[in-house]
Amino acid sequence: MTLGRYIEGLVVIAVALVPIGAAASVWRARLLPGWSGAVARLVEVITVVAIVVCVAEVLGTVHLFWLAAMVPVLAFVGAAAWYAGTRRPLGAREVEAVETSGPVDRQFTPRGATLAAVLAVGVLAADWGTRTVDALHHGMTNTDSLWYHMPFAARFVQQGSITPLHYVDSEAATVFFPASSELLHALGIMFMGSDLLSPIMNLGWGAIALLAGWCIGRPYGVAPVTLTGVAVLMATPGLVATQPGGAYDDIVGLALLLASAAVLVTAHSMGGTTRVPGQAVAALAAGLALGTKFTFIAPAGALTLGVWVLARRGRRLTEGALWLLLVAVTGGFWYVRNLIVVGNPLPNLHIKLGPLSLPYTVVGTPTSTVAHYLLKGWAWRQYLLPGVRLSFGPAWWALLALSAAGLVLGAAAGPDRVTRMLGWVGLAATGAFLVTPQYLAILGAPVFFVDNVRYGDAGVVFGLVLLPLIPVLRGRRRSWGVLGAYLGILAVTQLDGTIWPINLLAKRFGYPIGGIDSLVGLLVGVVVLGIALVLVGLRRGRPGWRPPIPAVIVICVAVLASGYGLQQFYLRNRYTNSNALALGAWAQHVSNARIAVAGDFAQLQYEFYGRDLTNYVAYIGQPEPQHGWSPVPSCPRWRQIIDQGHYDYVVTTTGLVLSRKDIVSHPTTYTTWTRSDPAATLVRRDIMTVRGQRIYIGYFLFRLHGRLDPATCPPPGHRAAPAS
Repeated sequence: MTLGRYIEGLVVIAVALVPIGAAASVWRARLLPGWSGAVARLVEVITVVAIVVCVAEVLGTVHLFWLAAMVPVLAFVGAAAWYAGTRRPLGAREVEAVETSGPVDRQFTPRGATLAAVLAVGVLAADWGTRTVDALHHGMTNTDSLWYHMPFAARFVQQGSITPLHYVDSEAATVFFPASSELLHALGIMFMGSDLLSPIMNLGWGAIALLAGWCIGRPYGVAPVTLTGVAVLMATPGLVATQPGGAYDDIVGLALLLASAAVLVTAHSMGGTTRVPGQAVAALAAGLALGTKFTFIAPAGALTLGVWVLARRGRRLTEGALWLLLVAVTGGFWYVRNLIVVGNPLPNLHIKLGPLSLPYTVVGTPTSTVAHYLLKGWAWRQYLLPGVRLSFGPAWWALLALSAAGLVLGAAAGPDRVTRMLGWVGLAATGAFLVTPQYLAILGAPVFFVDNVRYGDAGVVFGLVLLPLIPVLRGRRRSWGVLGAYLGILAVTQLDGTIWPINLLAKRFGYPIGGIDSLVGLLVGVVVLGIALVLVGLRRGRPGWRPPIPAVIVICVAVLASGYGLQQFYLRNRYTNSNALALGAWAQHVSNARIAVAGDFAQLQYEFYGRDLTNYVAYIGQPEPQHGWSPVPSCPRWRQIIDQGHYDYVVTTTGLVLSRKDIVSHPTTYTTWTRSDPAATLVRRDIMTVRGQRIYIGYFLFRLHGRLDPATCPPPGHRAAPAS
């Protein structure tokens, strides 16, 4: 990647997004006068993201998801909105709203709480920074990023469209997922010409979550406490091991839900003419969360019901209709696509309402619910309690107890109607997590519960931000009780073996990052802590202080200049060694190739897209009714599909085996069907060992020199092709 392309990427981003940012600022000042500081910036961020996502969805639907179309359209939309917002100065009604806006309640702010919150942010920055540094050093390696998040993003850019279905495994398990987060990753690839922004994008979403946490507590004078509550959850092993340094979208939905809640709280505390515009911005955020992940359907739905209940008498229909419209605009695209393609907005769910039965796509992997195991003692002992411990860390019991108290007390004794509503939303989200079908069990045991615990984090984080708002717990001394509990949980969580490479506690969610990456991540936390302390000190010593514009310009230029070196380092090292699958190293030097993959763990395919992301990678399967997908059943069919796809390479795997010799002596059908044809040459065979276990996976890479011949297939009798 040349310096010229890097500079072009920066210019493209500026041209596309600066007008939208300016428009968001102008309209925020017009519609929400009196909103300043953190909440104003939060509103502007939500507005920018909503505009970008909506424009990308429109252009992607009409096959114009190209750089040449996206940049000018975004720039035009932003410029037009900015011009419209500056046509008229503030009117008398708006000035009155500024003057009558309610002040922040500072009587409960505990002394030293801001410094404590800064410390929590510094610790979190070190935790997340370590994983991000590792991803920038070696490439994104967490499972779902390689499986479908980043393949979706890369395919959007390759096709110039976001509507075709992209199958990335042996069944239709992920193809219908909402993909607004992947859309943003695709824009990053499009703008920069590489995926440099993807490993660091979740840091931005984490910052938005913290900002929203601050804004929720600000009207009640406990902003540092509510921010710390969010930081405590983000620092748990289940989120640290999955969210930073990759494309997991749980933090995206959590940040947007918190943003929606923060804007609602502010709108109701400020009152006046800003109430309805504030609710509109909150609806944008709730819709964006809805378009991110199926698991946010219940929280977004509960918020919708809560807003309708809280609407003013005589305005309920109008305010409810506005909320529903904006939620549908920002979050309904992927559900409408599914409805058009399959006839069902949730194609993997059999929806039946009386005589009405929507078509659905059959998936071989069975689903079950957490509620199914709640009355089974063996499930609690072997899976549920251990899963909660591994995901939330050694202080899980305190974390969940405080969250539950926040939800119950918030719903029953919150300081006002909106916080009580948020308490009920959190309870509804928790209940939905227990009864929502999910890929949970193997042979009747909830094996994947530990991985799915994060689906219930929406309810947990709502409880953590509501607890400091309870009147009986607010006060300069009493708030320190909650804040001290949060800081204690954060400190104990740092002892978990997932967070740092220490062996004080044997149980851990995943393997920690060690070596130089761990040290650099720790340095990131120290730098963030130092900068935050300096800024807090300056603001306290000089109220209203703002950094001088020349200093800001110099810092921005330095950061952007260093970005080129970071990009070169990243592209040079991604997927070449260490944590990445060794088989993917060859693909970094291949461009514009067509690569077929099949077999267990072959769905972890993103690294095969290559350094410049021009390789077309496809998981081989065959269509089933209602846009289903299944493994190829026979050799002739396998070779026909390979020939029709004009593939240059084929990657097959053995799946998990207990003996290394079985990888060679008992190859899978996919490997045999490919290797036995003269047009295929085995280029490479790798044997990977599952970390910490004597279990192996075999990877086979074939180079195709012509068409495979279905007529020369070997006779049946080989081991059946594995399901992924």
